[in-house]
Amino acid sequence: MEKEPVDPEKVAILLQRRYNYLKEVRRLTGEAAEAANRQDAVSFELILQMRGEELERCDRAFQDILLLGEESPEAAETIRRLVLMPPDQIAPESAAEKTIAEVRAHCTSLIDEIKEQDRILNLRVGKDKSIYQAD
Repeated sequence: MEKEPVDPEKVAILLQRRYNYLKEVRRLTGEAAEAANRQDAVSFELILQMRGEELERCDRAFQDILLLGEESPEAAETIRRLVLMPPDQIAPESAAEKTIAEVRAHCTSLIDEIKEQDRILNLRVGKDKSIYQAD
């Protein structure tokens, strides 16, 4: 019995969910920076906890996508092509695959923004103990 290939629409939905979680992570990172500026340690800790929960949701969504690739060798190839290749190297074969490439590009951009926000926040809060501080 042959397994059905991965449904690109299902992948697109899961990627969109991941993108939404990333948008929330970006928002919470900004709020954490504001709390740090106010020197509001209670709010800062609470926001970091909420941010961690969103990052866990984001990771779960990505794991759900990867699990789709475990159904068959064909599914694994589809997931590798649509999810693990750089977004600009995907040759979409359908509207859903085009959506996947677009959402992945947005996720990549958003992750870059979050990394920069996090770097600045870490330098501000960690000062000489920051992981970004030059030795």
